[in-house]
Amino acid sequence: MKKIISIFMILCLFTSVFAFDKTVVEDGLTEFIDGLADSAPAVSTMNNVWADGYVGQLIGIPPHFGVGASAGVAKMDVTGVKKAAKELGISAVDKLSDDFVLPVASVQAVIGGLFLPFDISGSYMTLNEPLSIGEDALQYKFDCFNVKLRLPILKQNVVLPNLSIGVGYSKVSGYVLANLADSTTFLKTSFASEVYSADVQLSKSVIFLTPYVGARLLASKSDNSWEYAFDVAGVVSEKGNGTYKTADDKMDISYQVFAGTSFNILILKINANAAYDIKTKVWSAGLGLAVQL
Repeated sequence: MKKIISIFMILCLFTSVFAFDKTVVEDGLTEFIDGLADSAPAVSTMNNVWADGYVGQLIGIPPHFGVGASAGVAKMDVTGVKKAAKELGISAVDKLSDDFVLPVASVQAVIGGLFLPFDISGSYMTLNEPLSIGEDALQYKFDCFNVKLRLPILKQNVVLPNLSIGVGYSKVSGYVLANLADSTTFLKTSFASEVYSADVQLSKSVIFLTPYVGARLLASKSDNSWEYAFDVAGVVSEKGNGTYKTADDKMDISYQVFAGTSFNILILKINANAAYDIKTKVWSAGLGLAVQL
C-alpha cells in the first residue's frame, strides 16, 4: 500500500510540474496574430519615404531618379506570444520586452515619369534574425515589397513647397518560430498581408535641408495563423492551431503620420525619418543614405 501511495504521489508531482494551461497558450497566440493583422501592414509602409514630395521627371537635365538604402527600428507588441511562450516554458520568447523593437533594413529606388508629371518608387525590406537565449532558439522573419506612385499638386519654387498625393501597394509576410531546447515543444506564428495605401506629403528644400511631413491611410487584408506543440519527455503531449483571416467583404483600416529631414550634400541625401501608426501605436525610426538627381 505504501508503495502504491508513493508511486501515486510521484505521478501527481510529475504531472503538476509539467502541466500547462492550454487556454492561456491558445488565447495568447490568437491575441498575437490578431495584432499582427494591424502591426505588420503598419510597418510595411513606413520605410519607402523620399524626402522630396516629388522628385521630378526622368527626362530632363539632369534626369530625375534615385537609389538608396536605409536601416532602422520598428516596435512590435509581443505580449500575446509571450504569454503562450511562458506557459510552454520557452524562455527565448518569454524574456523579450513586451514592446519588442525589431531592426529592419531596406533598399529603395525612385524614378521620375517619362512624359507625365509623376514619380514611382519601390522598396524591399527584410529581416531574418536567429537568436539564442539560454538554450532555447528563436527566429523571426519579415519580408516586404512596396511600390508607390505620386502625383504633384504643387511643385517647389522660391515660395511654394512640393505637395504630392500618392497611392501604394505592399505585400508583407513572415513568421516567429521558437523552440524549447532538447524538446519537440515549439510555437510558430505566420503572417501575410496585402496593403493598399493613399498618402499626402509636403516638403520644402531650404539650403542643404529638406524637411517633410505627411499622412497616410492604409487598407489591408491579412491571412495569419499559429500552431504549437507541447511535449515533455513523452509524458504530456498537446497540439493546437488557429487562424485569423480578414473577411472577404472587409478591409482593416489604419492611419499614419510621418515626418523627417533630409541633409543634402550635392547628390548625396541623408534621410532621418520617423512614423507613427495611430490605430496600432506602432512606431518606426530610420536613417537612410541615397544618391538622387
